[in-house]
Amino acid sequence: MAVCDICFGVGNIPKGEYENCYSCGGRGYGSSTDQACSSCGGSGKSTTEIKEQCWKCYGAGTIDENASVNHTSSKKNSSTSSNSSGSTSSSSSNSTAKEKQNAPSEAIWSISFVLGLFLGFIIYSEKSDFGQAIISGIIVWVISGVALHILYYVLKVIFEIVKVVFVIAMWTAIAIFIGNILGIELAQNIASNIMDIIP
Repeated sequence: MAVCDICFGVGNIPKGEYENCYSCGGRGYGSSTDQACSSCGGSGKSTTEIKEQCWKCYGAGTIDENASVNHTSSKKNSSTSSNSSGSTSSSSSNSTAKEKQNAPSEAIWSISFVLGLFLGFIIYSEKSDFGQAIISGIIVWVISGVALHILYYVLKVIFEIVKVVFVIAMWTAIAIFIGNILGIELAQNIASNIMDIIP
């Protein structure tokens, strides 16, 4: 057992606050509101400081050094495990994002590989030339893979453009509809032009 290094064996520590004055009850004035309390000088506080139980020794004044060491090490272990779990979860989320990004590429290369294999099989069955079949299959695999990647990203860009155009058209239609209800002339003209275009 050792003396607590926080409260130095007292068992309590100052809270930084003072008790209310016993004469005025914390009001700061005496029997007359015009006169300050003679005991506290109008502050409403006495000179007795409020103390609370020491958070380290729980009021005992002494601590078990072995228990303190074990408590500190368990805190370190728990923080280390939480950090490691956090890093594991972040790394797993990163790996999941990478897998999602690689999924289309893997599918495209798989399709192009099947095309190259199919063409190589046809050439081999017709000419019985194994070398030419392998070379042709590899060429088709690479070219079709590159072409399918280009097509995939072009379609992806087109899809994003169509999505943006759709959102703009939707909000424009809503604005015209509201403007038509409110009697705005511009909105009414646009709505009548659209009705004229529609057969």
